[in-house]
Parts: sequence; C-alpha cells; structure tokens
Amino acid sequence: MSSLPIPHGPASYSIKTILLATDFHGSSSIALEYAMAFASHYGARLLIVHAFELTRAAMEAELLGHAQSVSRKDRQSRLEAVAAKAQRAGITADVQLVEGEPAHAIGNAVKQYAADLL
Repeated sequence: MSSLPIPHGPASYSIKTILLATDFHGSSSIALEYAMAFASHYGARLLIVHAFELTRAAMEAELLGHAQSVSRKDRQSRLEAVAAKAQRAGITADVQLVEGEPAHAIGNAVKQYAADLL
C-alpha cells in the first residue's frame, strides 16, 4: 500500500464502512489504494462492489444451465482478488457482486450497506 495523503488530526465524524465501486480498469487500482489508505486510517471496513448487466447470452446460459455464467464467475473471481489485496494489508474487506445498471445498483448498495464513504 502506497503512502497517500490522508487527513490527520481529530475527526468530528467516524467512517465505519467504505464502499469501493470497481469496474476493474486501471484507474480502479488507484481508487483501491486510496480506499485502503482511508480504511486503514479510520479502521473502517472496505466493501468492494462491482455492478454489471449480463448479456442476453449470459442470462440465457444461466437460465438454461441452472448455473452461474462464465461472465458472472469471472467477475466474482476478480472481486475476490481485489479483496484479497486489501486483506493482505490487514483491512477487513468484503465483496458484493450486484446485477443491474451500474449507477443505480451502486447507489442502492450505498444505502443497503450504510456506506459512510463512496
């Protein structure tokens, strides 16, 4: 974990849950570093969320095969790899794979998990 600038001194608020939305692109790695720094500083839990919409083919594969599509399994695996990096740094990290239009699904996750910081 790199040393990123984090505010020092007494805080008049507490941060218990940080929600990190990821699309697995390169900039998400930078966001992860910041989220980890904040989680470490505040002793907060890091909830890593990936929102997605399945393709029609993947939906059909799941319905017909009664199993998760390769696409869903890949996304879950990638989420778990991101969480493992945070966990190796001593941060409590959980993952949530949510299906739906990303902006809407992430907004719902913020409310559902009472995230203090997005």
